[in-house]
Amino acid sequence: MFSLRNISKQFSIDSVTINVLKDVSLDLKPGEITGLVGPSGAGKSTLLHIAGLLEKPSSGQVLIDGMNMVERSEKAKARFRNTSIGFVYQSHRLLADFSALENVMLPLLIAGVGSLQAKKEALVLLERVGLGARLDHRPAKLSGGEQQRVALARALIGRPTILLADEPTGNLDTQTSQVVFQLLLEIVKSHNVGALIATHNPDLAKQMDRVVSLKDGHIV
Repeated sequence: MFSLRNISKQFSIDSVTINVLKDVSLDLKPGEITGLVGPSGAGKSTLLHIAGLLEKPSSGQVLIDGMNMVERSEKAKARFRNTSIGFVYQSHRLLADFSALENVMLPLLIAGVGSLQAKKEALVLLERVGLGARLDHRPAKLSGGEQQRVALARALIGRPTILLADEPTGNLDTQTSQVVFQLLLEIVKSHNVGALIATHNPDLAKQMDRVVSLKDGHIV
């Protein structure tokens, strides 16, 4: 079970305090896809960064099986991110000098998995997202939809229990967006991952198990 409890986040700019998140609580369950919607500036990206242990809340808890990860060391957070959390961003953030296969292998190599095993698992996922014939292509030689499918495979390579996605189809045309999103849904369900997906696309949001809305720092 992954839970956010009473999360608040404030920023101070020129002696002015800005309350981005106010007492936000949310649970993610295995195999459930939760949509996160709201206007620009509502705090969606900030909430995802806190959920992914990339940013510390001003107050509140990030609970993993009852353990408050906010209180853990940075080393422990990094280890948990690498083994249990997958990220997909609007801009794919692939490494330009690496092939599709190498980009997907990288998280396992960082985690200490041998190169042969990492390659085997990366091949399975790239085949799953329809890129078995594009393994050796670098990002510049891939279309936008193909790049995002590589990013999805990379996010899922370590078999995470949590997937966080920030506008994962925001840079894609409508048809490609739907193809990538359907792949995301299928893999999340089959891997029993708890997913939190921020989107401005109402058609995609309708396809999720449930949708929560952020407005003025609160879930409404």
